[in-house]
Amino acid sequence: MTGAAARNEPWDALHKIKRGDQAMQKPTRPAEELAEMIRDGLAEEGFDVHVRSNPRTGWEVAISSDKDTEDAQSRAEAIAVELRQWYDLQA
Repeated sequence: MTGAAARNEPWDALHKIKRGDQAMQKPTRPAEELAEMIRDGLAEEGFDVHVRSNPRTGWEVAISSDKDTEDAQSRAEAIAVELRQWYDLQA
């Protein structure tokens, strides 16, 4: 495993953000909202962004397009790594 996927820490089953001695619940966002955040971060037209549940990381992102998606997928995964620190996928 390389790139953004390698940087993913195992998903905390308790879905908590740790701040000092305290832990707080991460807010949840629907898949469509997370996909929109990632699409905005890509800053490029023509890519469909799909977010789905993943038991290991909490949620994952997939890109589809008529264009070459390898670079966009890598960038989307890097954005997802950051977003996973702050948001859980709403069930």
